[in-house]
Amino acid sequence: MPIRDNFLIFRYKAIKVMYTVPLEISESMINELDQYVGKTFSDNFSNTGSSLCLRIDKDNNKVYYQEVYSEYSNFTGKNRLGNKRTDTLYHPTPGLNTMSLKQFYGCAIGWI
Repeated sequence: MPIRDNFLIFRYKAIKVMYTVPLEISESMINELDQYVGKTFSDNFSNTGSSLCLRIDKDNNKVYYQEVYSEYSNFTGKNRLGNKRTDTLYHPTPGLNTMSLKQFYGCAIGWI
């Protein structure tokens, strides 16, 4: 099966090749994360879908973050037409959260 541009060509069908996530992240990947301290990133497991990176602890393999309102949240109580909004405004869960460096790398930068 010939491989061309990360696709396998198999009987006239193109199948996207899946990338594997490394078991450990390299030192250069860890150093790349330093620029995300104090910035928001998107995640799939918070109420708002957005979090703020507070601190990266390389020695203990932890990232400290806090859920924040998304930049797309509408606080006015009105929709784009000026009528009362009918959707739900999701509020961030209070408190300090942690995740591993590998998990944070996947959220902030991505694996592809």
